[in-house]
Amino acid sequence: GYLFERSPAQESNINNVLPPIEEAFGIEAIRAGVDGGAPNWTAAVATAQAGGAELIFALASEPGCVAMVQAIRAANFEGAIIAGACSEFMPKLGEDAVGVYTLLDQLPPSAKASAPPSIAEHLTEYEQLMADAGESERAETYAIWTYGAARELGLILSSIEGEITSASAEAALDRDVVVPGWLGPDLNCGAAPWPTSPAHCSATVSVYQTERAADGSLVRVEAIPYFDAYALFESK
Repeated sequence: GYLFERSPAQESNINNVLPPIEEAFGIEAIRAGVDGGAPNWTAAVATAQAGGAELIFALASEPGCVAMVQAIRAANFEGAIIAGACSEFMPKLGEDAVGVYTLLDQLPPSAKASAPPSIAEHLTEYEQLMADAGESERAETYAIWTYGAARELGLILSSIEGEITSASAEAALDRDVVVPGWLGPDLNCGAAPWPTSPAHCSATVSVYQTERAADGSLVRVEAIPYFDAYALFESK
């Protein structure tokens, strides 16, 4: 089941992204949208269940992910749950968050224990910066994307010889070179890793599952290591 908050971007996914994926992998995605202003996730989950969904997946806002997981748990759905790249559902739902999967291209602090050493070091630095700014409570949010992207952009701009201008910055971004990922996989903004969306610098993603750690905290444990999503799609 593919659950989504209605928006032009999501409608584009429904019309242009899902059909070729369904055809390539021989699956049928049951679509169920909700109104962003007054979302009824209970009805959306019921639609997915009525269609025989074995898995429920959503790319949603943080509040949307929280409400979606709540609705799924209330419906006693027994299949896998993928809450996009969300984080807020973990501290808000506690035990109900255990077992939920997330798709990540930038790792948050809750994945630090199973992250590669270099990324774990960067996450520690990020947590300290957020603490210094008095924003520790927001360290596990989409702020990681902005921070990681800013550090990666810094690496790209630092490679420019001479003055940094809009033209030299664009040329640096267009280079077919590998740039180390700061909180995620390496990227190459000049390689068009997903040909239909050349603005993407990477088509690599990983899958993490929420678990309860020995100290009682909720953490993410790597379920599927980073893989090239487009390469997988193309192979089908």
